[in-house]
Amino acid sequence: MIDSGKNKFGITAGARYLDLKLDTTIRLEDLKRKESRSGNVWDAVIGFRGRHDYPDGYYFNYYADVGSPS
Repeated sequence: MIDSGKNKFGITAGARYLDLKLDTTIRLEDLKRKESRSGNVWDAVIGFRGRHDYPDGYYFNYYADVGSPS
């Protein structure tokens, strides 16, 4: 969106997918218990990213986003 030579700034939007699976085993002397859980979620995302260029080839990148669970 903005490119002034030293500074670049843009807006991002999209979707993110998260898929998790957790396997747990608990052992207490003669007792053994196994648990398994899983889940997934889609997430709408909007954010911004940019870059600032400093002299001598140094630069600073930045990025932030927020999402809302579906």
